[in-house]
Amino acid sequence: MIDISNTKHWLIEQAEKFNSSPAVLINNSTINYSELCESVSNLALHFVSKGIIENDNIAVLCGNNIEFVKTVNALWLIGAVPVPINTRNNFDEIGFQLKHANIKFLLIEKSLAEKFSQISFEKKIIINRVEQSTDKFHSSTQNSKLETRNSFHSTFYTRHSALILFTSGSSGKPKAVVHTFSSLYESVLLTDDLCKLNTKDVWLASLPLYHIGGFMIFVRALLSGAALAFPGSLNYENISTALQKYNPTYVSIVSTTLKQFLDNRINPNENLKHLFLGGGPLDEELCSSAIAKGFPIVKVYGSTETCSMISALYTEDFENKPNSAGKPLGKTKIKILDKNNRELTGRVGEIIVQSKSLFKGYYNDDEETKKKFVNGFYCTGDLGSIDNEGFLFVQSRKTEIIISGGENISTKEVEDAIKSCESVIDAFVFGIEDETWGEAVYAVAASNKNINERIILEHLRNKIASYKIPKKIFLLEKIPHTDLGKVKKEELLKLLNLNVH
Repeated sequence: MIDISNTKHWLIEQAEKFNSSPAVLINNSTINYSELCESVSNLALHFVSKGIIENDNIAVLCGNNIEFVKTVNALWLIGAVPVPINTRNNFDEIGFQLKHANIKFLLIEKSLAEKFSQISFEKKIIINRVEQSTDKFHSSTQNSKLETRNSFHSTFYTRHSALILFTSGSSGKPKAVVHTFSSLYESVLLTDDLCKLNTKDVWLASLPLYHIGGFMIFVRALLSGAALAFPGSLNYENISTALQKYNPTYVSIVSTTLKQFLDNRINPNENLKHLFLGGGPLDEELCSSAIAKGFPIVKVYGSTETCSMISALYTEDFENKPNSAGKPLGKTKIKILDKNNRELTGRVGEIIVQSKSLFKGYYNDDEETKKKFVNGFYCTGDLGSIDNEGFLFVQSRKTEIIISGGENISTKEVEDAIKSCESVIDAFVFGIEDETWGEAVYAVAASNKNINERIILEHLRNKIASYKIPKKIFLLEKIPHTDLGKVKKEELLKLLNLNVH
């Protein structure tokens, strides 16, 4: 069970209560809560010396490692707001996000400095591992260390913005989702309701920390006084090795990784309590095979706006409800509305959610924030239904999002990038079920001039991140549309000889 007062900075409180308990497991080292807190305090003082102050929005370009955890905690001590940036984004995408979120400083992990050296930003700070591990800004006395910790206490209050995360939307431009310390805390309570968390748990950092699914792994470990274990990287080989090396109790993965587990005959580790599975459409046969092999699969549903999981399907419910996203966690309320905002029972409509874990709003976009709420419920943009036993079934996304390998990809963003290619007059992007990635990105481009797929692909490499680039681009003279301008998808797929459900 979660036992934290939530009245002071989380890391400081946990360091006082669990000073010698493992906080981070990495390579062959264990870092306890006291050691982590001291290192974070040093880093916070370093950031202050560089000019970072309370309420600054600070972009963080960092890999899945302890530097990310230290950096976010250090910013929290100052009262600044971390804005994790997807390290797979290209320079144009990052540039938009830096401007939109009113970023004051850009923090770049030293190992990524060369990769992002072309980003033009006035105030950059390179996160140096050496700086984080020294007592350069500290007196060596215990009293001085305690004074340094206490100097940050006053900046903590639960309604303070704690996180800004960018997510793809139907508009094609990512939205900046703002979470408070309160919404992060409430999200952990929902997980606690599901798992009954304790200090002996080990959480594997098995998803990107710049996505809400990965970020909340770190927050759950911190708030429960548990250990966070880092695999060498997020590839299948390192995650499977980490299962045996760290013997984690909780692991979150996408279906791509689960399939690799089964294909390579990986067995669940002994202490594994739950294997959380999310990130898009899930194959019923894949889940059933994994359960038969002993993996304690818990299928979860949530989004950046809901602060990760808000409903869950337990392993024991798979046999009767294999296609369900489970039931709401804790006191979360989920309803289904029709287009006139009338509640539906047993029929498909838009999924709406009421929860204390909901986001504060979209940064710098009050109009879009207002559109997303109806009587205190967040309108997810997803279509689904609830059966007479209270199980949620997610049918599809109302907004055109393709989820490939756990990454959200806006079809409109990719379409706009294709249309910006000279001689392309129209484009349509869609997802096709894929064994490896869950969904793969495909596209159709229309042109009345001499153009080929290679030219468009070369153009896209300078426009969007590599994971958003279509696996295949079909070329047509004209894409069929309705009188209202909507693409006739079924007719188009027939033209392409594709059978897509």
